[in-house]
Amino acid sequence: MEEEQNISEVMEPEEMPVELPPEIPESPRKKQPGALDLLIGIPIVWAVEIALGILLVAWIGISMELESHPVPLLVVTLTSGTATLLVSWWLMCKKYGRTFAEGFCITRPTRKTVWMSILFTLIMVVVLQILDSLFSLSTGEHLFVKLLETPQGIAVLFILFVTMPFVEEFYYRGFLYPILERKLGGVPAALIIILWFTAIHIPQANGDYLAIPIIMIMGTVFTLQRAVTGSLTASLITHWVYNAILAVITVAASILGN
Repeated sequence: MEEEQNISEVMEPEEMPVELPPEIPESPRKKQPGALDLLIGIPIVWAVEIALGILLVAWIGISMELESHPVPLLVVTLTSGTATLLVSWWLMCKKYGRTFAEGFCITRPTRKTVWMSILFTLIMVVVLQILDSLFSLSTGEHLFVKLLETPQGIAVLFILFVTMPFVEEFYYRGFLYPILERKLGGVPAALIIILWFTAIHIPQANGDYLAIPIIMIMGTVFTLQRAVTGSLTASLITHWVYNAILAVITVAASILGN
């Protein structure tokens, strides 16, 4: 009996304290940008815009005849765009350990996406040009038209047309829209972005009232592309192609007119 007891003692393993693995902190990649990022990003962008606006007034005077000072306009606009991109990138990508493509939901464009975006853009350009020729609602001259009066203005206009779509898409539909969509829902987020995008462009119209609904239409198209596809790729292509075509048409019309 004593021998059996010894055997059972050997067979029964001694209870050892179980050490639980340390808790692993949640990976930044699993987190999503939220309202706090908007509260940080928007004031920074606005502060930069205000500071640059003051600088521009000090540079060219209170009259703000931008068409007569295209180089200051270019410098201030590109500086503003760079700052906006950096703020958006930091809050959408760097802060959460994401790549540029992950942070801004940029997917590799398929051939179909590219051609559909180009075709869609061409249709919109034709329709909007027809509307522009049929309705004359202007009581002023658009800033872009004024810039065409000098060779420097034409060069500046062309540069702005082909660079600013990236800034606007990354900020409005790459940074602002996805956060608003998660917090408010798709429809409210889209309406806010469309109205915001339109309002920012109103000063450029300078009394050219037809430009305002056209800008709203384009903003609606870009925002719907972002909402429907869940990616920034389609709106990036459409916005850039639209601006590029508009730049070519505008500059060509100015040259031929002269």
